[in-house]
Amino acid sequence: MNAIESAILNLITEIRLSLDYFTTEYNFYITKILLTGGSSLLNGIEDLFAKNLDIKVERWQPINAFQLSGSVDAKATEQNFSRLTVALGLGLTAAN
Repeated sequence: MNAIESAILNLITEIRLSLDYFTTEYNFYITKILLTGGSSLLNGIEDLFAKNLDIKVERWQPINAFQLSGSVDAKATEQNFSRLTVALGLGLTAAN
């Protein structure tokens, strides 16, 4: 985390600008941010986002909304789901 903290803080600054714009333009306040992807697994990233954005932050675990086939290793899928969200999105897009 120490190696990439400055890059993440730059990203957080950009997100803050977007949140401020959204709030100003639409008078709507964001109350929670969901993190996903492999980087969301970094220890301390949720706290870093929450501290700098003053918003509740948690990892997105949409796997709870899916019923897995019996042939799928549920534990391995749950542990790696944050890395599978792009594939999930592509699969959902292809299904429509």
